[in-house]
Amino acid sequence: MSGSTESENLMLVMQAFIDAHTTRNMDRLSELMTDDFVWRLLPESLGVPAKNKRQFLLQIAELSRIFTSIKLQTPIEVIQASDAIVVHIMGEGTLANGKPYLGEYVKIFRFKGGRVRSITDFTDSELMRSVFEAADGEGYKLLNQTYGE
Repeated sequence: MSGSTESENLMLVMQAFIDAHTTRNMDRLSELMTDDFVWRLLPESLGVPAKNKRQFLLQIAELSRIFTSIKLQTPIEVIQASDAIVVHIMGEGTLANGKPYLGEYVKIFRFKGGRVRSITDFTDSELMRSVFEAADGEGYKLLNQTYGE
């Protein structure tokens, strides 16, 4: 496979992942993730534990506890390497408490075998604290839940 074709394929996988995340299509998300998938939310000062594939899918399925709507917008900037994409992107939506949400992220997508192996989200820690408080603390509970693991 040529470098540009592989590069284009990773961009398509990333966009498919973002679309499935936005629509909370759990089956599609699962298909796009490796079995050893890991998600991390940084900075570490937020204290959110890393999630494996199962935990991440359960967390996404329960996002309605914090957000009545959430959508990742068109990337602002994208930097790509052979097995990784770094994307600067905004998320827009409404929190469960009715407050508007406009989050800024730098996401590092890593790939293996044409699927997403890991995502590291760097986010605005002050804004995340407001998400933690959404729905009477449900945001904090959801992001820290490990689903029995």
